[in-house]
Amino acid sequence: MAKVTIQNEGHCIEVPNNSNLKEALIAAKMPLYNGPRKLLNCRGHGRCGSCEILVISGAEHLTPRTAAEHRILKTYDPHRRLACQAAVNGDAEIEVNTLAL
Repeated sequence: MAKVTIQNEGHCIEVPNNSNLKEALIAAKMPLYNGPRKLLNCRGHGRCGSCEILVISGAEHLTPRTAAEHRILKTYDPHRRLACQAAVNGDAEIEVNTLAL
């Protein structure tokens, strides 16, 4: 089991290795989406960027960035990820809802 700490929410969740981060956050009732993004998102297909997170530590414990992430995020910063495209394989610390409306 991996521990994912959601720094700006003050929570820590345990997820099985190789779990999809977006699905784990939603299952734990963490507020991944804010505002209209709750309804207007691509449902985990890596097309909209609404599940963008900031990885504080443990980026090496997430699966490598996908082509969709490079296209949507337009940055090579390994700390900016799409939760729907990342699987967890070890402990990580993240922030959610980092995008302004």
